[in-house]
Amino acid sequence: YASRVTYTDLQDLSNRFWYAMINNYYASRIAVTLSDDLVGTVPTPQIYSGDADCDKELEDKFVAWCEDCDIRGAESLQSMLWQISGVEQCQSGEAFIVLQSNPGINTKGVGGVALKLQTIEPDRIATPGDLFGLAIINDKIRNGIEVDENGKPIYYYVLKKHPGSSLAIGGLGEYDKVPADYVIHLYRPKRSGQTRGVPLFTPALGIFAQLRRFTLATLDAAEQAANISGLLESEMDSDAEDVTTVGDEVEIPRNSLLGLPGGTKLAQLKAEHPSGTYKEFKRELLNEAA
Repeated sequence: YASRVTYTDLQDLSNRFWYAMINNYYASRIAVTLSDDLVGTVPTPQIYSGDADCDKELEDKFVAWCEDCDIRGAESLQSMLWQISGVEQCQSGEAFIVLQSNPGINTKGVGGVALKLQTIEPDRIATPGDLFGLAIINDKIRNGIEVDENGKPIYYYVLKKHPGSSLAIGGLGEYDKVPADYVIHLYRPKRSGQTRGVPLFTPALGIFAQLRRFTLATLDAAEQAANISGLLESEMDSDAEDVTTVGDEVEIPRNSLLGLPGGTKLAQLKAEHPSGTYKEFKRELLNEAA
């Protein structure tokens, strides 16, 4: 399946992931924890050329570039790595970075580095026409990636605007054809010939749905039990005339001491939810999902 997914399949899986993230804090923390554990701090190079002053200058330049490597000027290298290593892998199973050159940088000046990075959402990598169901049948272009006769990527088709953007009207379907040499595609293939990643959360999506249903069912049962103040239990024979009919509601004034009809007694409803296995079952689901 991993090598046969369509663009629509990838979008559906991504949307289901975001639904799980928004509605389940456990799912959100699993993805965030994965990013935190993998990235940590920014990678720091150690250069040993024999010239201590030169080594320190190069190391300092790299640290400075890490803080200003985003082509948009919005994120640091640590933030970008955090996104693509865990959260994006859980959501989309892949991440894309395009290498760009900032023409406004004087590379001959002190500290000038023209190389910039641009993260691309996987939804923007699509075969021309996919958005309208008019994709050209071509074995060389697979879900937005053009390959050569050996299956090696040579071009990436990047939509200029995100397909879900409200600003995409008028420019929807326009794309840039980016050479593969300028694209870093991070994903883990599970089958030979697989060109796109599949979300890591895919096997766990059903588990999170079960966890959500089980939690809501337990809460509903507890709320229903809490809405019943007590039960009138009758000790009279079934042939005798009863003061109430099964299912009738009896109003009880607050702060009052009541006399009960003969042959009846008042009992409090015992809440059975959450059950004794609630924590264990929930823990098992979370372990399986993680």
